Amino acid sequence: MLSNAHETTLGVEDLDVRYRDLLKFGAAIVVFGKPGCGKTIFASTICYKNALKGSRCLYISVNEFEDEFLYYMKELGMDFTDLRGKSLKFMNVLIPASEEAAKDLVQQISELIAEFKPKVVVIDSVNPILRVIKSIERRAWIQNFFRSIPRIINGLLILVIEDPGDVKEHKEVLLDAIYPSSLVIRLKRYVRRGFIYRRMEFVKMRGGETQVAEVPFTIRSGVGIELWYPPPLIHEVPFEDLAPFELPCKVLGELLDGLRAGESIYISYVNLRPTMADLIPIITAAALINKRRALVVSYTVSPSEWISRSVKALKDAGVNESFAERVVNEIYVVKSLNPAGLSIEELYAIEADLVRTIRPGAVIFWETHVPMKIAIEAGELPHYLAFLRNQLTLMRNQGVTVLRVEAFTDKRVFASNASISDYAISYEALGDGKTTFYPKYGEPISVCEESVKECVADCVKYINASFERH
Repeated sequence: MLSNAHETTLGVEDLDVRYRDLLKFGAAIVVFGKPGCGKTIFASTICYKNALKGSRCLYISVNEFEDEFLYYMKELGMDFTDLRGKSLKFMNVLIPASEEAAKDLVQQISELIAEFKPKVVVIDSVNPILRVIKSIERRAWIQNFFRSIPRIINGLLILVIEDPGDVKEHKEVLLDAIYPSSLVIRLKRYVRRGFIYRRMEFVKMRGGETQVAEVPFTIRSGVGIELWYPPPLIHEVPFEDLAPFELPCKVLGELLDGLRAGESIYISYVNLRPTMADLIPIITAAALINKRRALVVSYTVSPSEWISRSVKALKDAGVNESFAERVVNEIYVVKSLNPAGLSIEELYAIEADLVRTIRPGAVIFWETHVPMKIAIEAGELPHYLAFLRNQLTLMRNQGVTVLRVEAFTDKRVFASNASISDYAISYEALGDGKTTFYPKYGEPISVCEESVKECVADCVKYINASFERH
């Protein structure tokens, strides 16, 4: 995405959308944080996205050698190899040991800019340069130098700075760099449950408006940096423009009347086996009627186990044996994730990426009580629910119908899930148990098990008829 007349970008589409005006006349951008928070990766992302578009990037590092830089960035999905000497120039420089050495380094940078004519300049990091400069005159001189670079190159200057903490001398370094900058971004990291959580804080923005001061972000192998802004709108597509979601039997048509693509259904069950036996034929028939592939995200079993259980459920319900395996493999794409092995942000990122790449018409989150219980025990329930609310909003805006299936744990959990879903269903397959439907804007309605069985039978007939017509 090109963000201004000079064809420079901030490397992340969400940032370009919000801060494109900052780039109108070129900009100096400060990225600071403590070691390991992702400063070099973020700066490299800006450099890479511009170089990939043909806007030259000069990357000056006092920390890394070129071979190290190229190797680690390639692991994160940024392959600079073919860009070297064309739209990328990497320069490793020595740490200056005196004011004169710092002055010589600034002169060297000026010559590199004049020679390479970049649109983006990254200096990673400026701490060693500013730290050796003691005189006020030299500090003012170097501030003016930083301030002039964006205008000279008609592009972006990225200054990477180590967080000074409480050291007064180092704080002065940060202030010297912030003064001429249009955008100041602080990257933060903290550890919870043994996982790294990352935040991007917008400390200063000239000419940009935002109500969001801090945004979660992830760093993933092969992907790099991903920002997770909360969706600002719940209905980017007007509700009346969402396609009606057809239902495969009369009782569901009456109870879920008005269901649209992009809405969410939450199902809480008491015991698993009968639930799967009833649900799989119903979900499969609904997918066939609406001509939608379904992504299944399982938190408890492997893809092969989920598929084999589903095939068995269809066969036991009466689906023709020769059709059962075929219909499951045609409709479902199954992925398994371990929520105990991922942070909430990483789980959200992976699931969003699956939806983005597979582009399903529906997503089935299977056994969602597992990540919910982990969040409760870790004291992260509000954090988990916030990401869940954003996920449902994201799916709605993309027209992806969401089905969340989980074991009943307690009334509080049920209420939390039901409150953020369009429809909630309490399912008890216990011989004479009842299924209760909780529409978002209506009174609860209970149906007997016999009605559910009739619905399953209708779905089985539809599945068999569909594949016989094939």
